[in-house]
Amino acid sequence: MELHFAERTDRDCDRNYLGAVCCCFRHHRAWLSGAGGTSTEHRMGRNSWRFRGADLSRALDRNTARIVHYVYRYRHQPCRGWRTPSSQCGDRIMPLLDIRHLTIEIETPQGLVKAVDRMSLTLNEGEIRGLVGESGSGKSLVAKAIVGVCKDNWRVTADRMRLGNIDLLQLTPSERRRVIARDIAMIFQEPSTCLDPSEEVGKQLIESIPSRTFEGKWWERFKWRKKRAIALLHKVGIKDHQRLMKSYPYELTDGECQKVMIAMAIATAPKLLIADEPTNDLDPITQNQILRLLSRMNQLNNTTILLIGHDLTNITQWANRITVMYCGQSVESADTDRILEAPKHPYTAALLKAMPDFSHWIPHKQKLQSLPGSIPPLQHLPIGCRLGPRCPYAQRQCVEIPYARRIKNHKFSCHFPLNTEKDS
Repeated sequence: MELHFAERTDRDCDRNYLGAVCCCFRHHRAWLSGAGGTSTEHRMGRNSWRFRGADLSRALDRNTARIVHYVYRYRHQPCRGWRTPSSQCGDRIMPLLDIRHLTIEIETPQGLVKAVDRMSLTLNEGEIRGLVGESGSGKSLVAKAIVGVCKDNWRVTADRMRLGNIDLLQLTPSERRRVIARDIAMIFQEPSTCLDPSEEVGKQLIESIPSRTFEGKWWERFKWRKKRAIALLHKVGIKDHQRLMKSYPYELTDGECQKVMIAMAIATAPKLLIADEPTNDLDPITQNQILRLLSRMNQLNNTTILLIGHDLTNITQWANRITVMYCGQSVESADTDRILEAPKHPYTAALLKAMPDFSHWIPHKQKLQSLPGSIPPLQHLPIGCRLGPRCPYAQRQCVEIPYARRIKNHKFSCHFPLNTEKDS
């Protein structure tokens, strides 16, 4: 099968370049050269339907191949070439993670309950997505369902779950584990409980480094894992690697354990990193260090990050786009600036009002604004809109299930959305 110019190897590109240069001095333009490869494109190469009986000067089309060299101005064409016909501007960019209508049902002594109900999530490559909500809204369940860490009493179903061009629903359990271990990494909430207390931290970090990440000569394979582990510790901000490599998890602080977990996560060079409340129960200085580290990973390695948390103040500072969850449902999803300026759902507006604004004077002992009540238990969910019993804008129509609406890439589910005048 013939290849397009953009799909050829470096050797083919060098041949085309040499042939074009030879013709450049004779004709001042790059016409047909004897060293070039063939192509199936229109009016190009020997496979073209116009080749027989056609003028050889037209066999190398200037508009298609883009090899137009004036004398003394010729230069080497990059081996990546121009885009093939399948990657023209009209094509849609495939998201890195595409989940549609994810449902997680849990078997309990009281019966089957829906912990996550028809949750949809789409992550683009190089994006930092914030997933926020109160404790018990189902954020961690969504993360565990993505990586396949499910319990026996869970029933996970979805209409679509794709990682790039791979359909995770069509894979066998072993194939799915292989794909997830290669492309996805996760940082859990409590790092001290995820590390083995009976083994040194250095050995655990060395074991997490896959052999496929090795780059070098064959005789350098003997000690490369230890060197790689030390480099990972330096990358996450740990300078005293000798002490930490010989320490046990209970001898480290929570911040150090969290940095070790991040080092283990980035050891596989994942495409998607899921951080499930990585700054939980940490001091503000360590929280800022962890979030800066994740942001630097996103900028340098183009790593897509799903940042999960309940502190909207921290999430809005780092995320490009935010998805708000309540009672296992996605109630609003939009860009961060759009969420801060004009939230549509009353629950999102309540979360923003609960954020203290230290730029203005706050009266002494003033209470923070919050919604009355708490998240209902899964066994006794309200009918219709699940925020209805707590919503200050609830009306009779809220006993019906609100359907998702989209306005300018701003998705929300509410019968009576807020800030609608800003869309007009």
